[in-house]
Amino acid sequence: MLKPVVNLASGVSGYLDPMETMGQRIRQLRKQRGLTLEAVASQVGVTAQALSQWENDVTKGIKPENFLRFCDFFDVDPFYVAFGVARREFRRPGASQRKTG
Repeated sequence: MLKPVVNLASGVSGYLDPMETMGQRIRQLRKQRGLTLEAVASQVGVTAQALSQWENDVTKGIKPENFLRFCDFFDVDPFYVAFGVARREFRRPGASQRKTG
């Protein structure tokens, strides 16, 4: 059995840090611009309640057209909003890197 000091070692990332969700990224984008739920929702074409559900990770499936309008409004890569990494940083597990030239 590990000692409590080992189990809760500080400075170790990964297991102890909660992962950021898509909803948290959506909220962060809105708050960085100082916008209300109502203001963003009207630009995206959804209700403030629907946008709130996105931010709270309640919605299981956001309509693609609404999601893309949101990303377009904030001028962000949809891949980043959905997965938290830039498309160029994403690597499929087991995918090989191709060299061109």
